[in-house]
Amino acid sequence: MSFSDALKRHKVFPEVLIHLVRIGEETGTLSGVLKDAAEHLQKIDDIISNTKRALMYPLFVSFSMFGAAAFWMFYVLPKLTAVFSTMGLKLPLPTVLLIKSVAFLNHYWWIFPLVFGMFFVGFFLLKLSEKGKFFLDSVMYKMPIFGTLILTSNLAFFFEYEALLLRVGVSITNSLDIIKKAFKNLVFKSAVENTNESIKNGMGLSESFRKNKIFEPFIIRMISAGEKTGEIDKQMSYIANSYYTKVNRMVEVMEKTIEPIVLTIAGVFFFIIVLALIVPVYQLVSKMGAVR
Repeated sequence: MSFSDALKRHKVFPEVLIHLVRIGEETGTLSGVLKDAAEHLQKIDDIISNTKRALMYPLFVSFSMFGAAAFWMFYVLPKLTAVFSTMGLKLPLPTVLLIKSVAFLNHYWWIFPLVFGMFFVGFFLLKLSEKGKFFLDSVMYKMPIFGTLILTSNLAFFFEYEALLLRVGVSITNSLDIIKKAFKNLVFKSAVENTNESIKNGMGLSESFRKNKIFEPFIIRMISAGEKTGEIDKQMSYIANSYYTKVNRMVEVMEKTIEPIVLTIAGVFFFIIVLALIVPVYQLVSKMGAVR
């Protein structure tokens, strides 16, 4: 059994790697192919890791803020409200509004899991059909900030693999057939399939890319130049590095900007809570002092 066949028996290895190993075996350049593959796979892993980090950070901060707010509103505030009622304090309007808001949330708490459940069921039903999955994938790319990040990382991933396959001698059409299987996003997969069909029908690579909106004019210009010079693989490697740098830059910017934005929102929220509570607390302290 060959090394590539052995790898194929285990699903943990990507199909692109298996094809590269097979080519290395056939051409007698297995060691060189494995070295290139290791470098490129490391870069792919960096792209995926950076993208996940950028997406997880705001979620973590948001959940932390939500947890702190829930603690204040559903644990601290009810205890203070009970004290205010016992002492017979006349509460200011902000405090009354805050208490009524919490009471509403306590009374109608079931609305939130219901809405979440309906959303989850709807999402699951959409995922069952091809059209539904395509719709969800297209929506994902249109999301503000995060959609751009995901698309950019996918483009970096695509051109990184494409450059590697072309470098070892895989044809354009075969490489596109191989790479499309690595994508779960149906919008991107469809773009790759359409590009491949256009090439098979006699159209150039740059013109084929031009027919798909996910490929930017920058890509088309670079590929067009590569077609003229016969160095498409180098151009694709340059494009991959460009998007790789862009992903890293976006991650850094998101980490630097999201934190102060979330902290500002949290600060405003807690300021409102404190402002609504400080007056009755002051009244309570004054009343207790008067009783003494």
